[in-house]
Amino acid sequence: IAAFVVAATSVPCGVFAALHHAAPSALFVGLAFFCGLNALICFWELALAYRIRRIERDFRQLRERVAPTPRGRLSELAALFTARVAPVSQVVSLDLWCRIWSTYALYDPAYANHESFGFWIDVANGHATLVPSALWVVGTTVEVLPARALGLVSLVAFYQELYGTLIYFAQFVYHRRYRGKSGLEIALFVGLSNGIWIVGPLVGLYASVVLIYDGDFRLFHPPH
Repeated sequence: IAAFVVAATSVPCGVFAALHHAAPSALFVGLAFFCGLNALICFWELALAYRIRRIERDFRQLRERVAPTPRGRLSELAALFTARVAPVSQVVSLDLWCRIWSTYALYDPAYANHESFGFWIDVANGHATLVPSALWVVGTTVEVLPARALGLVSLVAFYQELYGTLIYFAQFVYHRRYRGKSGLEIALFVGLSNGIWIVGPLVGLYASVVLIYDGDFRLFHPPH
């Protein structure tokens, strides 16, 4: 996971520097990181969409096995992220990433229920923003689209990400999913992990508007 995010950030930065003979701006780096991360999560969300029956089954087994305490849930998360390195054939398979969702469902059971809003908003994000995320990284690096065209496409994508995250937080609170969870768990695994999808899209919306108004990519070049 870390290797993918690092590569998705550093490769565009390196290409940008080689093409323009200057380091990209902090805004470019930040949005390359966010869009690379979002692309990875989109792939996971495809696993959520097409492996939901398995996720529901795995979650039922986890709920029976894992103690309903902060320590029990944290131990399961630690086991998830310290698992052995998987071969490439498994990494690119949707089956491997089912465990992400069945484990996260210990915090929000909506992700083990194909009738829930949480399920459908993430499935929608996985299908709708994978291509725009990749297009943003490529388009701001090698400028394959006019700035205004890229800005218009990205404006819609970043808005959808922001809107979906805000509605997700609202339903999480409304359904009192926080009950029985510690403050640390909520802050780290709900607040921080989802909060990235508030800050990132807000910055992306700003950058998209500037591209539309300026009609060029100078926003991503450091000031002289």
